[in-house]
Amino acid sequence: MAVVVAAVVVIAGLYARAPRATRLHVGEIAPDFTLAVVTGGPPVRLSEIRGGPNVLFFFDTRWPGSDAYLQYLERMHRRYFRRGLRTTGVALDSDVAAVRRFVARNALTFTVLSDPFAYALHRSYGTPRDPEAYLLDAQGRVLAVFTERVDWSTPEFRERLEKQLPPAPPGS
Repeated sequence: MAVVVAAVVVIAGLYARAPRATRLHVGEIAPDFTLAVVTGGPPVRLSEIRGGPNVLFFFDTRWPGSDAYLQYLERMHRRYFRRGLRTTGVALDSDVAAVRRFVARNALTFTVLSDPFAYALHRSYGTPRDPEAYLLDAQGRVLAVFTERVDWSTPEFRERLEKQLPPAPPGS
């Protein structure tokens, strides 16, 4: 009996430390979708954003640390957008007006779309409970999946991203 209990404890511990599973995996083409832009304008289709690498991420402004996390993303976006990086956030908040205020307060310049409760994307992407991000190549193929907050400024991530971008102009 003690062996069974010990095995259950070990398995539960491994399960608790295992990364969250996602419905989308490296090598797959990201499922297309069309969502409303939080700041207004016509809806945006993910396939229309292709042509350069894209950091696609899901967030909820009510999650702890969202301000800091999105500021990291904003700095990354500003650093690389002239080299072709696309940055696409999908807000899962039910209060779109609150998201609009959040975008303005944080001076976000990347595309922020709205899908309250992941209603439209639940089948293809699931419903994240924490920030979740995907690095897509220019054709929309998943290069990396991040199921936890990522420090976008780390050399490892920047190296991975820069491999997808044209070289920086001299002196920049």
